[in-house]
Amino acid sequence: MLLTVTTTHRPATDLGYLLVKNPAHTQSFPLSFGKAHVFYPEATEERCTAALLLDIDPVELVRGRGPGEQGTLEHYVNDRPYVASSFLSVAIAQVLGSAMAGRNKDRPELAGRRSRSWRPSMRCPAAAGKGAPQAVRAAGIHGVDGAHDAR
Repeated sequence: MLLTVTTTHRPATDLGYLLVKNPAHTQSFPLSFGKAHVFYPEATEERCTAALLLDIDPVELVRGRGPGEQGTLEHYVNDRPYVASSFLSVAIAQVLGSAMAGRNKDRPELAGRRSRSWRPSMRCPAAAGKGAPQAVRAAGIHGVDGAHDAR
């Protein structure tokens, strides 16, 4: 699953401060169901895109079962890693929690900004369909206000 947030607000690289993730580095975060990776495929003063990529481990999902439950082949062969679900919500909360709470110790003036000039574009290809834009808006990252595009 992939979620991207893009802005053309100048300087666009301030998106890194808003998300509290450095555009110059790829970061990985362990989750109970796999890993989340944050990286910036594009980071210039004119345009910046942050990407949150989930790497869901189906084997780890099975290992988390309670005692006495047997793992069958059915547990290993399924579509859970490819379905947009609560996994993305958990990753957003754990990896981007500071941004969602509007906290930024390095640039507090950006975290509280509700400027219309930010106008980010948010995309989550796995969440396409009716209601997807509302789901993206519901995830509202503090300090980022504007257009939402869930495709």
